[in-house]
Amino acid sequence: MSVEERWLSETQARAWSQFIRTSQRLEQRLDRELKARHDLSHTQYEILVRLAEPRTESGNVRMTDLAADLVTAKSAATYQIGQLVDRGLVARVKCPEDGRSTFVCLTEAGRALLERAAPDHLARVRELFLDTMSPAELTGMTAALERTCDRIIEARERS
Repeated sequence: MSVEERWLSETQARAWSQFIRTSQRLEQRLDRELKARHDLSHTQYEILVRLAEPRTESGNVRMTDLAADLVTAKSAATYQIGQLVDRGLVARVKCPEDGRSTFVCLTEAGRALLERAAPDHLARVRELFLDTMSPAELTGMTAALERTCDRIIEARERS
């Protein structure tokens, strides 16, 4: 392997560094603001969003599916779900067909909090992220990130 193959080009290094710095700073900022305004972490907000999406007739989502959606370890998702259960924002429901599986569903209190938090959160997402790009840039970035995500999933499935 040559030196050129081992190291990133200047353009690649700049893109990678900027992606990491931006994504971490954005995540931290959104997390801090959700905690200050709505007493929710960004991960907890994302859980409420996932549970509000109509997936099943019952509105229940398997814990394992939720953890995979959040791109987090099941133990981390379980911890966050526990915090939300303690606050009455979500509920755990045993799967009637499989006693080993647990479902999670959004409570009315959780839906109400999500409805209060979403406008603030989405305004910040627009201000800090989406509004910085033209429609063409947004389309290009989305396509590139989708390809990257697909490649990561394929690599995980191969290993």
